[in-house]
Amino acid sequence: MTDKTTSGVGRKKIQLSERDLEQIEVMAGFGLQEDRIARVIGISPKTLQRRKKEMELLQEAIERGRAKAEVAIGRSLYNLAVVDQNISAIIWYEKTRCGRSERSQIEVVKAVESQIDEMLNRLQAVMKSDEYANLLNYLASIETGETTDTTE
Repeated sequence: MTDKTTSGVGRKKIQLSERDLEQIEVMAGFGLQEDRIARVIGISPKTLQRRKKEMELLQEAIERGRAKAEVAIGRSLYNLAVVDQNISAIIWYEKTRCGRSERSQIEVVKAVESQIDEMLNRLQAVMKSDEYANLLNYLASIETGETTDTTE
């Protein structure tokens, strides 16, 4: 897979061919870690790291492979979300591409709950105790779906 040429002293220097770089790009696109890529092409991970510093084309092949994979996956995810209306894909897309998360939704819920608690405290201060108790019972019945007509 790699050519080894002598430079006079020490081990033979590894030369990566155009075919090697293409294979490296594909492997990086499939998500292989660099130590695995090195093993597949027959060099040590340390050698791969050194060659990345010496050969700009090697680093570019790895980055290009990862970028192409990201585009392909992004396209598929987008199609699932937009064309197929897949709810899981829509949620995933929003989380990863739009910066939304459950945490922000939880924060909104907590803020709303806090406002509701504050409103209930204000109501308790101005209502008679039996009226306030009726209000709480009514709200509880709404929550459980057991509402009854209170206009009797």
